[in-house]
Amino acid sequence: MSDVGVRLGSSEVCWAEIKSGDQHLRVLAQIYSESYIVSVFDEKRKQKVAQDVVDDLNEGKKLAEEMAARYLRYRGTSTFPKLEWRLTVPFKAAS
Repeated sequence: MSDVGVRLGSSEVCWAEIKSGDQHLRVLAQIYSESYIVSVFDEKRKQKVAQDVVDDLNEGKKLAEEMAARYLRYRGTSTFPKLEWRLTVPFKAAS
């Protein structure tokens, strides 16, 4: 997903999944006021393991990847796959 000039809407989320060894993480970037919250969730343990606030979507995605890589190293997994970022647009009911 190319992010040049992209600004997420208030309810859109940019995310990616990471499966490496027996680890399963989800990384997210979502708009928060005038900045972005980036988070890393451990899907296997059902808990947030890292979070930060950044000003730019690309910066946030890079930071989320770095946080996820550090967490995987902490959990004993040295491989970090290339991420495929996706954009989730919320469902809007027909009127």
